[in-house]
Amino acid sequence: MSITELLKTSYTAFHAVENAEKLLKESGFVKIPRGENFRLEKGGKYYLVERESALVAFTVGDTEGGNFYYKFVCSHADSPCFKIKHSAENLSGKYSRLEVESYGGGIWYSWFDRKLRLAGRLTVKSGKKVFARLCASEENFVIPSLAVHLNREVNKNFAVNVQSDTQPLFALASKVGGLETLMKKFLAEGEELVDYDLFLVSADEPFVSGANGEFLTAARADDLVCAFSSVEAICGVKPDKGINVCAVFDSEEIGSETNQGAGSNLLKRTAERIAFALGKGKEDFYAALERSFAVSADNAHAAHPNKAELAPLNKIYLGDGVIVKHHANRNYTTDGFTSGVFKTLLDNNGIRYADFHMRSDMPCGGTLGKISLGEISVDTVDIGVAQLAMHSAAETFALADYDEMKKALSAFYGCRMESTDGQIELK
Repeated sequence: MSITELLKTSYTAFHAVENAEKLLKESGFVKIPRGENFRLEKGGKYYLVERESALVAFTVGDTEGGNFYYKFVCSHADSPCFKIKHSAENLSGKYSRLEVESYGGGIWYSWFDRKLRLAGRLTVKSGKKVFARLCASEENFVIPSLAVHLNREVNKNFAVNVQSDTQPLFALASKVGGLETLMKKFLAEGEELVDYDLFLVSADEPFVSGANGEFLTAARADDLVCAFSSVEAICGVKPDKGINVCAVFDSEEIGSETNQGAGSNLLKRTAERIAFALGKGKEDFYAALERSFAVSADNAHAAHPNKAELAPLNKIYLGDGVIVKHHANRNYTTDGFTSGVFKTLLDNNGIRYADFHMRSDMPCGGTLGKISLGEISVDTVDIGVAQLAMHSAAETFALADYDEMKKALSAFYGCRMESTDGQIELK
């Protein structure tokens, strides 16, 4: 699948992980079912899924002696959107609406008057079994704007109230019950819907833009551009030395403090289980971490063509390649050493890159790299792809930058990164 198709169909973190699974299976990765022991072989390729919305894939190379180390790439699959509440359907005159609450911090005005869809995970009961099933409605919905004639100040001071302004128009109806009917379309005979994690998501198809077709505008570019480039990269590299790990987390947009988020022990637990399955002890594991390197991959803010004054003096642009992200207070994990190591790797492989800093008078958001380091401490660099309109319902990035990111992560997974007493040699 192309990045256009991946972005189009990855409505939620659940669907993004499902698409990542397809890529991994096509490349020969073997799924380790939840709750089963790890049984690993040299040269093997494996993955596991955490509650349908997070994924860790890894390959096993030579792990003898100093070759036992990890190369981690961490990204996230969730994006700002609206979550459907329980008992959500309500009437407004002859209209049926759905009550929603915000998931993450989106640019909510960008959601009005565009094609939306219901998607997520249903919890289904069949007999004594309870299990999950993904869903995405064929039906489209809309959050209609208020006409300018009814709000003459809309272009001056309109602020979105999520409670009162963003309920999508669901149907013409005299009574509620349509949402339950819609969700039952995804059930088989004898199955019962017992709960759901249902979201209102953008259903607009990605489109190429720019005079030379150089841009792609799509929902959920943050952070699926990095997530899918990391999955494609690990799929394309043959296991050699050490352990390559691709972690795609959920919940980054709401703080990462969930079982599927970077703030959980998912990454450390998986890395430790890999070590134990290969016959390594706890001391071997911690020594391996000291020889390891991690990449936190999450997109960066490009200088805006109409608001260039909001960018710092060292502006980055769409088309600049891989962006290396820095922050004095370490909201990004990058330091001079990890940046230098990764830039050397990029230089060795002819990959374009640029350095990013936030304006000094503006707050800087954090990334999952900083959060995951609380559980598993290794040398880490924060990188991303430059984009415009982050957290909008339609974000824009340069297609060439996606290719550069894939090259960079493929080079990272493919290199021999040997660490001796704090010195890293790239081979």
